[in-house]
Amino acid sequence: QSRGVPSSARARVRCVEPSKERKEYTTKQMLREEIESPFRKLRQTLAAFSAASASVALFISGSRVAVCVLADNCLQPLDELIPNLTVNALVIAVSSLSLFLDARSQESKLQRI
Repeated sequence: QSRGVPSSARARVRCVEPSKERKEYTTKQMLREEIESPFRKLRQTLAAFSAASASVALFISGSRVAVCVLADNCLQPLDELIPNLTVNALVIAVSSLSLFLDARSQESKLQRI
């Protein structure tokens, strides 16, 4: 017992609040996980840069669509702008999903190791 709290109560608090307690991994565990997924950092870097690039392109395409619709002063036809806007939004969604799934996979592998 620590500070008058039974060990079973402390265990329940840890289970209820897992976000406050983050498990630290050893260097050996991190290296073992990296050996199992050697190109994870490259995938994460490419996905992050793709999402950032598509975000800038989405902002530009969105502002051009807004100008075209609101001011009726189109620099490009809407037939070109709408597909560009859609593609940029899809790249952001797929890149973000890739980053999320890679992070979740990495965490589960580290817990397994």
